[in-house]
Amino acid sequence: MKKELKASFEEEKEKNLKLEKEINDLRKQLEEKNELRMNLIKETKEYIEIENENKELKSKLSRFPFTLEEGEKIMSIIFMSSDEKLHYSVICKNTNKFHTTLVELEENFPEYFEKNIIFTSNGKKINIYKTLEQNGIKNNDIIILNQTN
Repeated sequence: MKKELKASFEEEKEKNLKLEKEINDLRKQLEEKNELRMNLIKETKEYIEIENENKELKSKLSRFPFTLEEGEKIMSIIFMSSDEKLHYSVICKNTNKFHTTLVELEENFPEYFEKNIIFTSNGKKINIYKTLEQNGIKNNDIIILNQTN
């Protein structure tokens, strides 16, 4: 009977060790899952913050009339008629073709476009198919409208 009790004791001891190992394994798995869960929560919060920042930036960008690409600059050019009756500023980019800046001007002052016009800046004739930069036009330059018949 003593042997049986000892064998039973050893068997129970072995079962106990297996159960303790299972418990430790389960605790370890639970800790890993909790750590993963905490990381996911942290990453989700960071993602939400980034998304909110993106929305805010998109909202700010949508208020601008155009997007600036690498190397582009916002500039203002001032149109003035040779009779000095017209004095009008247009905001544009240095890479805009000159003729695209004329659209706003023509919408607001169509009477100036009923005749042929030669545009000059800094004493040089402007090629309307080149960019402002290619024409040597800089921020705040004055463009003179010279009407011809």
